[in-house]
Amino acid sequence: MGVRVMAAEVVLDAPAVPPSDVAGEGRAEVLWAAERARVAVADLARSVRDAGRWNPSGRPRTYAEQRGLESGQGVAAARGEERVADTLAQLPTVSTAAEQGAVPLGHVQVVAQVLGGASESTQARMVAAESEILRTAQAVSAPE
Repeated sequence: MGVRVMAAEVVLDAPAVPPSDVAGEGRAEVLWAAERARVAVADLARSVRDAGRWNPSGRPRTYAEQRGLESGQGVAAARGEERVADTLAQLPTVSTAAEQGAVPLGHVQVVAQVLGGASESTQARMVAAESEILRTAQAVSAPE
């Protein structure tokens, strides 16, 4: 699914929640839509970075520096977003599950931290064990 289409679907699917239902089912639906939107943003960020269209000023910056500046979130947060985007690209089954809301973004962030800090051989083994990573991400809370 194209990034723009996915992001548009997230916005269109997001329910309007009356203030009286903030603690009810409507809140869960809004949070689920927000998770899907964050996954779409990570996918879009990776697409922009990989296309090389992220530095319109031509100033010497890394992608994370430019993204952190544009978003106001800072470089560290942008690097984390970049790690998540790379992880979603390396683990397509996990990516699909995250897009569908079956795996919370927090779980993907944990996997991204581990994958990003691993050696190439360990990364290759993790990618080969994607189905096990997916099962674990669906079964435990992020701190576990």
